[in-house]
Amino acid sequence: AIGTCAYGALAGPWADGGAFSVSGLPVSSAASSQTSVAFWMYWDGSDSVMPIGWNAHDLWLTSGSFGFNTGNSDVFGIASAGLANGWHHVVAVFTNGSVSSNQLYIDGVSQTLTQRQGTPNLSNAVVSSNLRIGGWQANNSYRFFGRIDEVRLYNGSISPAQVSAAYTETRTCPIRPVGDWHLDDL
Repeated sequence: AIGTCAYGALAGPWADGGAFSVSGLPVSSAASSQTSVAFWMYWDGSDSVMPIGWNAHDLWLTSGSFGFNTGNSDVFGIASAGLANGWHHVVAVFTNGSVSSNQLYIDGVSQTLTQRQGTPNLSNAVVSSNLRIGGWQANNSYRFFGRIDEVRLYNGSISPAQVSAAYTETRTCPIRPVGDWHLDDL
């Protein structure tokens, strides 16, 4: 990621591996409401993993696809070719009660989404106040293998200008002189 100083490293295993759960998020679960999530992702290419997920509405990397899943072995999204082993900025717009209204941006570019696998279960296509980074809330499987950084949440659909700003934002990381390390840094 551009100017990334630190990130969360998630090394699995697939079941019960590491993840971060965030609760108490002020999102709307009303029909047709939208919630956007932006983050940097370095995926190691492992199959059937989820970088982020609500209860059963998530992003899933599986069988050569990357996109929205509703817990019904479904993917509404894009081919995952070219996403492994490199940093990519991802913005996902989740629409309650729909997947066809969802949006996905990769490295600042809006993607054309198609139903690549299965049939969505639209009753599961809803966000909640609990988000898991490195899996989904439905269970402790589908743990992500790779690194995730700078997760951001937006009420509503993020604008193309906001996507571009998040993608091109840089950070100045503090530089510490050699020998300026302390035991509590290790």
